Amino acid sequence: MAEITVKVGSVTNAQKGKRILVKNGFHAKVKRAAILRKGDGCGYTIVFRGDKEKALHLLEQAGIRIISVHPYGIP
Repeated sequence: MAEITVKVGSVTNAQKGKRILVKNGFHAKVKRAAILRKGDGCGYTIVFRGDKEKALHLLEQAGIRIISVHPYGIP
């Protein structure tokens, strides 16, 4: 199963998102984004394995602003 990288606006949102995903059975970790672009905020990502749609739904319900979603290895 491939890892998914979700870029979020802040380290606080990344930590909160990781907690939410772990609580719901995902294996997740917070990593620094490899490439920062204008508008990316602090440049943190949540990396996880599992059902992408379910995870994104959980993050959106929690009010976490998702900047972008990529296959692992692409910030």
